[in-house]
Amino acid sequence: MKLNKILDRIDEENNFNDESNNDFANFREICMGSIAHGKLYRSSHPAPNGVEDIVISSKSKRAGIKTIINFTDDKDGLKYSKDSPWYWELVKSKSVIALHTDFDFMGRYFCGKFRKAIEFMLSHKPPYLIHCYAGVDRTGFASMIIESLMDANMQEIIDDYLLSYDFGIGSAINTKDEKVVKEQLKEINKGKEATEENLKSIADRYFSEKVGLTRGQIEALKKILASKI
Repeated sequence: MKLNKILDRIDEENNFNDESNNDFANFREICMGSIAHGKLYRSSHPAPNGVEDIVISSKSKRAGIKTIINFTDDKDGLKYSKDSPWYWELVKSKSVIALHTDFDFMGRYFCGKFRKAIEFMLSHKPPYLIHCYAGVDRTGFASMIIESLMDANMQEIIDDYLLSYDFGIGSAINTKDEKVVKEQLKEINKGKEATEENLKSIADRYFSEKVGLTRGQIEALKKILASKI
């Protein structure tokens, strides 16, 4: 049976409509702090290679994802998404950006790619889906920074980051420990501990000083994600 028929059948039978299956596929909405419902989602790679990927495709389709930030593939790699009709339609409409990032989150290469990701989001409509391969390290970092910027508290950020370790294996660090999150925030904060009070300023500085976004771009991102329209 072709994948599009499988997805249609899944939608009709509503087999994957519960939250446990969202988690099973490492697919979930990011809705915390000032991030409005229906704006931002995260997952592992949606390419259809197994049950998990079929769940992601079905859930993404149901969520109405319009724009995808792909931290794994390069442009040539996107051709392998042809087997997923939903994903391929977004590729053809130029609503997917393929960034092929590394794991050096403070390095010029990753930060330059992250800037392209945010600029792509600003020029395209939500709902957005952020994904890498496992949906753990690169997706987790990008989500953490955005969540921090959008007023999420420390525990929400930690819980969201570590949840992925139940459903994927981190490429850089594969231990489920909140120190993973705090150490990354500390590195971004020039070696100083991240606290509840300085989370937002840490993210703001990272976006402006490392990623190279303008004040206008940062404010525009916050406005889009917080808008309830």
